[in-house]
Amino acid sequence: MRRRFPVEVASHVVLTTAVVVASGSALGFGWLSWSTADPAPEALAGIDVGETETGVAILEESSYPIVDWPDPVGQSRGDGWVFEIFSSPDIRCDEATGAFALHSPNAQSEGEAAGGEPFGIELLAVMPEPFRLQLIGRDGATDPWRGVFTNLHTGEVLLLGRGGRIPTLDLTIIAVDASPLPIALPDGTTTRRRVARARVRDENSGGEVTLSERQRSLAVPPIARVMLAKAGGSVTRTLRKGDFFSGNGITFVMEAVRATPAAIVVRRISPPPGASQTLIVRETAPKSGETP
Repeated sequence: MRRRFPVEVASHVVLTTAVVVASGSALGFGWLSWSTADPAPEALAGIDVGETETGVAILEESSYPIVDWPDPVGQSRGDGWVFEIFSSPDIRCDEATGAFALHSPNAQSEGEAAGGEPFGIELLAVMPEPFRLQLIGRDGATDPWRGVFTNLHTGEVLLLGRGGRIPTLDLTIIAVDASPLPIALPDGTTTRRRVARARVRDENSGGEVTLSERQRSLAVPPIARVMLAKAGGSVTRTLRKGDFFSGNGITFVMEAVRATPAAIVVRRISPPPGASQTLIVRETAPKSGETP
């Protein structure tokens, strides 16, 4: 005959067992945490420590000596060379040399001329300039060929072959050729014709120029037409790279001429001696009703 326990007794047994198991788990985790705890602050060798009111170890102030920041000093290149924290340095490319340089953010001695700045020179146009020697034909039926040239400075017509030299123009003929080249016709077809071409050494620049009888050869760099401010008015002049001119006690030196975009690099030298500005002057748009 089975003996049955009241429901209340069974519930009490289950509750007591759960309490015993929970207490055992708490004691086990507590012992594990104590055995793996960090060593006492005093066990940290070589470091002076103390204790706060909360018992947390801290490093003594003597472990980190206080060092005062040095007082700010003047900039070696002047106060104009101070940049803001979130402003990038002003780096520009010198169009005359192709080199990059750092510029003062407050300086206006170099860079691009701003609108309305009284620089004394205004760029009206940049124009291509014909090369001083042009090839207009050939002489002979076979190689060695001779070219028919014209001197644009004097209008003189010259008959020259390989090795010929024009002392007044500082030019030497390297080679003359008249090989057949494909020529496009108006009806869309092509044919082959002999075309005179010549390679010429420019003794001024040290480079070579290729001339053709089919088209006019242009000089590099181009020329610039500028307007100069003078007392009582202005004057217009055509200038090339390397030209210099004076007016009102100011000397201008043309350092570069650029075709695209149209611009010139000009250095202005004014009193006192040694004071100069180098600016990039852009082409001025013609006013309404004016012819560029």
